[in-house]
Amino acid sequence: MEMSDFVMRRSDDCLMLIGSAVHQISFIDQMCYKVLHELDPESAKTLRNTLDENFIEWKKDTVAKFLEEYPEHYKWHLEDRDWSGMMERLTHIYKKGKYDK
Repeated sequence: MEMSDFVMRRSDDCLMLIGSAVHQISFIDQMCYKVLHELDPESAKTLRNTLDENFIEWKKDTVAKFLEEYPEHYKWHLEDRDWSGMMERLTHIYKKGKYDK
């Protein structure tokens, strides 16, 4: 049971790290878009599409790698196996005050 709790807490840590990365990447993307939009609105649209496509691909890759690396013996307690489910879990973690240590 202790090992299961440990794995779940490390999983939560990974989700918090992913959430932090998403927040920072989104902020940087938005700043790039705003600056380019002021200079060249048409190029900004192209940039926005490219950033969105890259983000969608990154999310797929991140979920796939997370599931691939998750310890096989503990995968039974994974409730969330897609991006939206993982983000719901992350929201729950933040609302709970991260998690009880």
